[in-house]
Amino acid sequence: MKLITVRRVAEILDVSTRHVYRLAETGSITALKTRGAVRIVEDSLNSYIQDQITIFQVENGIFRDSVDSGDWRARRSADTMVRWRCDYNQTGVKKNGRNH
Repeated sequence: MKLITVRRVAEILDVSTRHVYRLAETGSITALKTRGAVRIVEDSLNSYIQDQITIFQVENGIFRDSVDSGDWRARRSADTMVRWRCDYNQTGVKKNGRNH
């Protein structure tokens, strides 16, 4: 298992370190604390990136099952995202009027 610093993950994703901490807090990526420093598990980062690619492809109509047909997690995540987008409007309010 390879561990990556929060700063390096932020550079890889081209986001702020705070965003990386939020991803860890929500469980989107796996993090652990060692001697007071937060580290990200490389495999979870790779899975997160692949999931985001798949979601982008589905949302933009360019998804191909042949890309990673064996990666059921990415497809499941993309399917969930598409269903969520169908149930909620852009402000995060459920179409039936209830808040998310």
